[in-house]
Amino acid sequence: MPPSSMENSIEESLESRYLALKQRIAGAAAACGRSLEDITLVAVSKGHDSNTIRAAYDLGQRDFGESYIQEWLTKRDALMDLTEIRWHFIGHLQSNKAKLLAEGCYCIQSIDRSTIAEILERRFTLAPKRGTTPLRALIQLQVDASDGNKFGLKAKEAERVCEIMTHMKEIEWSGFMGVGPAEKDPMELKALFDSFVAQCNHLWSTFHHNSGSSAQPVVSLGMTNDLEIAIASGSNMVRVGTSLFGERAPKPEEI
Repeated sequence: MPPSSMENSIEESLESRYLALKQRIAGAAAACGRSLEDITLVAVSKGHDSNTIRAAYDLGQRDFGESYIQEWLTKRDALMDLTEIRWHFIGHLQSNKAKLLAEGCYCIQSIDRSTIAEILERRFTLAPKRGTTPLRALIQLQVDASDGNKFGLKAKEAERVCEIMTHMKEIEWSGFMGVGPAEKDPMELKALFDSFVAQCNHLWSTFHHNSGSSAQPVVSLGMTNDLEIAIASGSNMVRVGTSLFGERAPKPEEI
């Protein structure tokens, strides 16, 4: 049965938003002497159904971000045929649910305390082996010390977690993630992002020689409202949901 006119309209709208977003990222990259290929787009798909994700995948999108484990498990199972999809867990991780990410998760972006790093290593050591594909992990750092509503490690604790991550066998430490404040003057936000990226580079150069990871860290910073500033500061991964998928459904109940 051919798709309905409504389905066609939704897909066309998604395609136009996707192309506009890619152009926006390309423009931000070019403004600081970089290219679109230097920036990874993680499409924040939490609150959107598997059909919407499939449509974005058909457009060429491969990296998708989820925040709620039960919601992600449902989508993972529904989209098992999308063999190139890369799932990023970007939400606050509860230690008792960490093991559920063993099968199918590409990257956990929200390691925000030493205990969760240690629990993940223990649980993934006992989990079925993933073959040649390592589980990647990013350490979530605090972007704005005055913003009490965001998770993220402060400097001293970040050093401890970096040291722990370098010695892990089952998890590949790949870089850092940050969530910018919702309301800041652009100049203030640029200063915060510059400082954040400088901290990432300092921690990476200090600790990564033990990790076996690449020469440059992943820096996951920037969302719909601030991705240009983040890219100008040195981010190489942005997490965008609203400008791609539109407003999401209310937060689902976690099980």
